[in-house]
Amino acid sequence: MHQSRQRSVAVSGMLRQKAHEEAIDVLCIQEPLCGFGRVQGFPISSRVITGSSGGESALGAAIIVLNEAIDVMVLHDLSDTHTVVAELSWGRHPSVYLVSMYCQFSHPITGYLTRLEAIVNALPNKRVIVCMDANAKSNLWHSGTTDGRGEALAELIFQMDLVVENVAGQPATYSHTSDTNIDVTLSTPSGSPLLSNWTVQVNWTTSDHRCITFDIGRCRQDSLAAPPSPYPRYNVRRADWEVFRTIVQEGMSSEIEGSAEDLADLTQATLTHACQRAMPTHRKHPRAVPWWTGEISEARRLAFTARKRLQRAKATDQPEQIIGAYRRIYQELRNNLTSLIRTSKRESWCRFVSEEGNKNPWGLVYKLSMGKFRKAPVFSSISSDGTVTRTWEESVTRILQALVPRDEPSTDTRSHELVRKMTRSYVSADIEPEFDLLDLEIAVEAAKLRRAPGVDGITTEVVREVYRVCGAELLHLFNACLTDGVFPNIWKLGDLKLIPKTDKPVSDARSYRPICLLPVLGKLFERLLCVRLRSRYRRMGLECDRQYGFKPERSAEEAMVHLLDVVQNKAHHYVAGIFVDFQGAFDTLWWPGILKRLIDMRCPGNLYRVVVSYLSNRKVVVRSGNHVKEWEATMGCPQGSVLGPIFWNMVMDEMLQSFREEGIECIAYADDLAIVVSGNSRLELETAAQDAMDALAGWARKLRLTISPTKTVGLMLKGKLSQSRYPTLRIEHQSIRWVRSFRYLGLILETGLGFSAQAHFIQS
Repeated sequence: MHQSRQRSVAVSGMLRQKAHEEAIDVLCIQEPLCGFGRVQGFPISSRVITGSSGGESALGAAIIVLNEAIDVMVLHDLSDTHTVVAELSWGRHPSVYLVSMYCQFSHPITGYLTRLEAIVNALPNKRVIVCMDANAKSNLWHSGTTDGRGEALAELIFQMDLVVENVAGQPATYSHTSDTNIDVTLSTPSGSPLLSNWTVQVNWTTSDHRCITFDIGRCRQDSLAAPPSPYPRYNVRRADWEVFRTIVQEGMSSEIEGSAEDLADLTQATLTHACQRAMPTHRKHPRAVPWWTGEISEARRLAFTARKRLQRAKATDQPEQIIGAYRRIYQELRNNLTSLIRTSKRESWCRFVSEEGNKNPWGLVYKLSMGKFRKAPVFSSISSDGTVTRTWEESVTRILQALVPRDEPSTDTRSHELVRKMTRSYVSADIEPEFDLLDLEIAVEAAKLRRAPGVDGITTEVVREVYRVCGAELLHLFNACLTDGVFPNIWKLGDLKLIPKTDKPVSDARSYRPICLLPVLGKLFERLLCVRLRSRYRRMGLECDRQYGFKPERSAEEAMVHLLDVVQNKAHHYVAGIFVDFQGAFDTLWWPGILKRLIDMRCPGNLYRVVVSYLSNRKVVVRSGNHVKEWEATMGCPQGSVLGPIFWNMVMDEMLQSFREEGIECIAYADDLAIVVSGNSRLELETAAQDAMDALAGWARKLRLTISPTKTVGLMLKGKLSQSRYPTLRIEHQSIRWVRSFRYLGLILETGLGFSAQAHFIQS
């Protein structure tokens, strides 16, 4: 549907209600109601797409996708505050590129026409549909007259071979002092056959711009219905646990023989069958507008009746006195409708905050107020290497290439080749003992409830119920995996969620944070393995006390206190901190480097083989509506795994211990690394800092880790140097900048360990 809302609260409310009543899938809006740089008035489940980064107080155009079965990607390089371009796709239908454009009347139309020409040229042979509030008149779209703006737009239409979809004989798209057509629907020749039933809707809202509706594709709701998902989400709150237990007990038995892979497949099939029989899946249905009431419906009817009476009086040349009386009646009824909508929305919101807030103080109300509520991301066109993606598939592929890079043995150095050879030939006669029921109980209790499941839909609540009725069978499965030295393939598929980073350009592939949702059974096995690995690692004396992250008995506060103690205890005149940023540390962790550390701690043979199996044949899948993209992972540890943190610590401890032996002070919290250097002169300080960075760069190269020169900074923590005389410091031949303040572990440090920057931050 296409409409200009004229930034009205009432029009916004009526449009939302009408979209619900008519089962509208997509809205193209011009002059949307805005607040805080965002389009207002639509449910949080909808995907609101604008061409803005969010800083503008008023936006000219928006596309709102209400149907979750539709996949959408915004083309930010072709969009701006007054234009939005998005790729829409659903089911097996070909993609359509939808354009919402507002040609502001006070602006020359030439700028908008240049933008439209650029859009069509950037999408050659694509199915493009344009919804414009053109503020232009032409007989080409049946305005009854032609003005200069209309002539310019008509010339571009002929030049670009566009099709005008406006249908003769329909009511005027704009009705104020007189009726005319200034809202235009255009399409490319390949897009025109998809568009049908173009209709101007009278009395849907009180806006001067009438709503325009049309269908895309052969049919509407049937073609846009979401297909059955191969990735279910079970509703455990409505589970019939008696039925579930019965099916699980019948399907699982510790007497069943077979390989660990076979047992894992059988267990997975049993749990899936039990969930399908004992609990419904989560299904999302269109929700009614919560604040819309019968009183508002009646007020809307009366306002529309008065508006028709006024329009008839104008059309039949009634005396001005009668027209004026009808206008006053209409304005009074319209104002009453607006007042009712505002009051009902405010009361509905207060009820929601009161009820939901009392039910769960840390729930939706808290998340909304603190800006922590995350909507499903809308992917953007990605720019890199001088090219721009144009489809969802291309964008996700570009993001995965950046965030889930693949190991390239062809680029190995001699050092890398030796490590790979060592990890392939390692053999140990030691055998890690089997797990017992106490181990399993501790692992099950440690698993957090109410967490998103992996692709199989099996939640922690389900696994806990399985443990209660079939604990011995579950233990048998995990011990079979340990004995066979296998991490089952069925637990290696991760559901990758790409969360946009705030204040980052969405066109940058690295502006997304990858969170991997893994099967709960696999994470339970990881937890069992983690306990054994950590225990042996500590017994071998390989753990470094300079690492404060991912340790139950350590905290960020302790890391900060250690850093301050180191600075204060330095006797030199100058002390500097170098705060190192590893680019995608967890995503690029080199698997042979992990296995080498297991060899260093003389890992038992069966436990080593399980980890080798864990680090092989891994895949992630990115899902969005009907789109599914599978990607092979050959590097990194999934952010969301249990073993990932201990793997990182094992690898980093080698560097921390080496630095400690060389007398280089460093403090780590996970992948946040601070190196402290000192000297009695600028030259001494510079030499110490460069030596430390050279050593760090050498270690990083061995592990195929990348240090980001642009995000790594230096900060004078003691002593003063002129800003023009800061030490020259380089990493991989690129200069590192010096700053006067830096946020580290949640605290703002500044030159000389001052506190004013942190105080100002807390105050603001």
